[in-house]
Amino acid sequence: MTTGKLWELAERPDMPSEPTLRRLIRMRPDFPLIERGRRGRDYLLDLDAAAAFVRANWADARRAKQRRAAAERAADPQLHLPLAGSAAPAGQRAPPNEPAHPPSMPDQETPPCPTR
Repeated sequence: MTTGKLWELAERPDMPSEPTLRRLIRMRPDFPLIERGRRGRDYLLDLDAAAAFVRANWADARRAKQRRAAAERAADPQLHLPLAGSAAPAGQRAPPNEPAHPPSMPDQETPPCPTR
């Protein structure tokens, strides 16, 4: 058993970042922790067991999040309608070199503001 801190786990290849690992620890009470981190104290964990746990469960958590987001979009499709005058269809971004909204060109020159 190799004990270590959360940042050491995050530095391993194919491991998510520290904030993502903290989120996974909050979501999964069965995460193999030795000691939970607190103010000024690092998480202490079995690095090998934690790495195996993350490899087995991180993709599942990401798929569950994607399923929840898709269900929310399906529940209220009106929230995802395109804005009036948008250049790109719903769910797509404007091409990188084109503005999302073309600049408006006034037909005539704007009169100057009156001074007092």
